[in-house]
Amino acid sequence: MIKKTLHNLKKNWPPITICISITAMACVVLFHHFRSQYEHYRNSDLVYSVESKILDWKLRSRGVDETETKVGILAIDERSLSKFGRWPFSRKFYSQAFANLKKIGVKWIGFDVVWAEKEQTLLTDSQPLYRTINRTNYKARIKAMDRMTENSPSDIKFARAIKEFENIILGYFYFGDKAEFERTAGHREPFRDLDLMLSSAIEAVDMPEGRELKDYNLPKAYGVVSNTPIYLNSSEHFAFFSNDADDDAINRWVTLAAKVDGNLMPSLALKGAAEFLNSEIFVFFNEAAIEGIVLVNREDEEQAIEIPIDPAGYGRLLIQHRGPSQGFQHFSLADAYDDSFSNEEREALKGSILLLGATATGINDIRPNPFDPAIDGVENHAAAIDNIVRRRFLRRPATMIETEFMIILGIGLFFSPILIWGHAITSGLALLVFLGGFWAVDYFFWFEKGIWAYLAVPCTQILSMFLLTNIFKYISEEKDKQFLKSAFGSYISPELIEDMYNTGEPPKLGGNSGILTAYFTDIQGFSSFSEKLTATQLVELLNEYLTAMTDILLEEKGTLDKYEGDAIIAFFGAPMPLEDHAVRACTVAVKMQYTLLQLRKKWTDEGDKWPQIVKDMRMRIGINSGEIVTGNMGSRDRMNYTMMGDSVNLAARLEEAAKQYGIFTQVSQFTKDLTDDKFEMRELDTIRVVGKKEPVTTYDLLGIKGMTPPGLVKLKDTFHHGLQLYKDMKWDEAIAVFKQSLEMEWLRYPDLKGKKTNPSEIYIERCEEFKKNPPPDDWDRVYTLTKK
Repeated sequence: MIKKTLHNLKKNWPPITICISITAMACVVLFHHFRSQYEHYRNSDLVYSVESKILDWKLRSRGVDETETKVGILAIDERSLSKFGRWPFSRKFYSQAFANLKKIGVKWIGFDVVWAEKEQTLLTDSQPLYRTINRTNYKARIKAMDRMTENSPSDIKFARAIKEFENIILGYFYFGDKAEFERTAGHREPFRDLDLMLSSAIEAVDMPEGRELKDYNLPKAYGVVSNTPIYLNSSEHFAFFSNDADDDAINRWVTLAAKVDGNLMPSLALKGAAEFLNSEIFVFFNEAAIEGIVLVNREDEEQAIEIPIDPAGYGRLLIQHRGPSQGFQHFSLADAYDDSFSNEEREALKGSILLLGATATGINDIRPNPFDPAIDGVENHAAAIDNIVRRRFLRRPATMIETEFMIILGIGLFFSPILIWGHAITSGLALLVFLGGFWAVDYFFWFEKGIWAYLAVPCTQILSMFLLTNIFKYISEEKDKQFLKSAFGSYISPELIEDMYNTGEPPKLGGNSGILTAYFTDIQGFSSFSEKLTATQLVELLNEYLTAMTDILLEEKGTLDKYEGDAIIAFFGAPMPLEDHAVRACTVAVKMQYTLLQLRKKWTDEGDKWPQIVKDMRMRIGINSGEIVTGNMGSRDRMNYTMMGDSVNLAARLEEAAKQYGIFTQVSQFTKDLTDDKFEMRELDTIRVVGKKEPVTTYDLLGIKGMTPPGLVKLKDTFHHGLQLYKDMKWDEAIAVFKQSLEMEWLRYPDLKGKKTNPSEIYIERCEEFKKNPPPDDWDRVYTLTKK
């Protein structure tokens, strides 16, 4: 027992090594990925790239989230540009728009726009000041002129509107890359006017003793671009709206807090959600990174929202996107200015938070999300606010890392034995069960609960184990088969060697009986070919012909019994059972006749290489279905897989008898009954072949139904009419109809030159004979063939 076990282990040691190695490699790859994620939040390796694409697919398969939300977009759209002028239009128009929105009941407005420079004073805006100058004394004139140079009337009006609305969050953006700041900012002071925005710095920060903000590797600003001071002095709420796209430009995360010149500043998403919920922002640090971000209601500390952040602790939120563009309701700034909202829009605006952003083509900020490559960037900020407000998060908890390692080790532990010792089908089924189950658990247990689990590494692991172990087993099996072929190939057929290997049993004499289809082909007048061709030409011709025909046979899962010179003997339905064996046999016949037509054209195009007899080559086919015995037949030392039975003999006789009717494919009634009327067949005759007493009705196979030329269908119908008249012994009427079908017989073989025998001609002659010598009263309409 121990010896057998050791031998089994030795034999399977390579696949065991494969499974262990792949499992170890999967753990290393995952470990390296997690380490790189902790080193820098923007580190997008191959694992992350693949997993993020899978996450995108899951979001898209989930569909659009149409749940009602109080987050909307105050859109600077095409209508706004049409009303206020080209961008950037005068800021004086915002005053009336904000006043109308406040009157409707909008709670908060966040700016995804920044006005870093003063607006140039327009002549129309300065007219009131010019009037003042003309009416006042010298000192008053000087003061009015100073006001005109310090701030434009539009800036003053806009600043007043911000102050009167009160609940407006002014946005700004920061440079997260030092080189980018130095390249674009020039001599600009990196943190100009930051002191005016520190009222929004996050004060509620909990750090371990002795730790400071500078000790943490968080997203960091190397410079900011903020609004002009007159606007900053009009508000107490500020937030950055810098985007945080992955390397493929898709926005999956939003940074909630960043280091800005030694201060922890909130993003538009975090600040917007906190103010909308009347909450204070609390940030908790551990020794290495941010441990948690919590919003605590200012009026009720029991009401708190813990925002899930990235497991590396960079303070980033994984966005649960609602869908493609227009996922949030857009309210035109033009409508806000005119106060022309519909009743439904007014209801939606009450108690809402709006993000002001450009959506008009040409000025909008395109920021792709998993649903849409051309979505307005403001919608990504809206999605993050919506996630926090509705507590509908998509998260990547740190505990998932441990779970994923356990999954990888579990695959290695439980699936390795199945892959190593199980049959390929068993291991394949196990693979499918795992993949299906794993994806189902992920989608319905994790993803539906907002948890992002990694799928690519475990799936790649088990697929690699499956493929490599089966490749190894296949190579080993092929070596074993090759040994059997080299040892027994000269005695038994390759099919038996395969069967012997699969069953582990030596071949035995005997066979099985069943309803199959026998198939015989023969080249017409092939004995004459040897007189016209050299031995080399004959071999070349036969090889080309037999190769083309055998390929068709095997393509339709036919079994090649043997070649007998130019003849092909085959059958359908064994050793592989085929329910449609008769259909396949007829299909092969149609394809073979068509392929021979193409070969004739090819040989004709080759000119003098071939004599005319080759260019006119025809093949006859006989097909019959019935009880046939197949199996290993021969001596105990040498045998072959072949067929026997009366049904086989009838197929051979049909092939031979086709010559007497001038056709090339003759099918029995037994075969036709099994083809489900899928072919156009012309009833030919009811005959009694040589060597058989029972008559059989035979058919001329014209083609596949629906693909047969209309002329041949008409030929069939006309011929059938004549045949019925023949059976009714109406000889003159039958002759008249057969003469009609005779005119169409050439359609059967258009390239057949000269006058040849055909069924219509045969029946005309028979009718003429029966007119002279009528059949007896008990005539059974059976024609007895007197020769093969």
